[in-house]
Amino acid sequence: MMWNAVRANAVFLFSILLAVAMLLLCMPLSGWGMDWVKHGTPGYWRLYVAHLDFLFSRTPGNINLLAYERPPLAAGQYWRVVTGHLIHLNVHHALMNGAGLVMLGLYFRRDFSLLAWVGLIVLSCFTISAGLWWGQPQLIAYVGFSGVLHALLYAGIIRTWKEMPAINAVVLALLLGRLVWEHSAAYNPAYLMGWIHGLVAPAAHFYGAITGLVWGLVSVWWRPVVRPAPAEPA
Repeated sequence: MMWNAVRANAVFLFSILLAVAMLLLCMPLSGWGMDWVKHGTPGYWRLYVAHLDFLFSRTPGNINLLAYERPPLAAGQYWRVVTGHLIHLNVHHALMNGAGLVMLGLYFRRDFSLLAWVGLIVLSCFTISAGLWWGQPQLIAYVGFSGVLHALLYAGIIRTWKEMPAINAVVLALLLGRLVWEHSAAYNPAYLMGWIHGLVAPAAHFYGAITGLVWGLVSVWWRPVVRPAPAEPA
């Protein structure tokens, strides 16, 4: 019975584990976000968030071993295609994206198999990185999970369309409107600078959205051909 409950909520549980892993990547050994410092009454330790300098002010190649960065990628460090989406500028950044992942995992836990959920995450890491590489050559470095979140959200909307067509149509229209706004002159990519200490990358959201839409349409409309069983002789 316990195993059945775990299987039924596998997508949600995996999302929690991945969100925790992304947060742990902000610990001191990663060089990204957290320092344990002694403060106040002797014997007590408090956790402080050490905000990072603005990502693009750092020297390319020295940001992080896992970040998406063009020079190391060109040198053959291909793991960055995936790992760059799992690390963040600081704890605030990781908490924002981790919370989004957990909420999506909870909401869509019945609509995706674990294999499909993990597969879409991995696929979107590759497609977003490919989009940034060929479509945004001026972008030297990128980190964060928000592009992947867009892929999961768009795919989930398409996948649950038949159950809630009116609601999903409104949500999709709002999301597409926001995507257009992010690519307009009215959008300020620095609006979260005080929170995440970096610029938002709308291009990652765009490539994630395209990945999710395509994946969702394919998963909904493609059906394997099931041949009828031969009739039994009378």
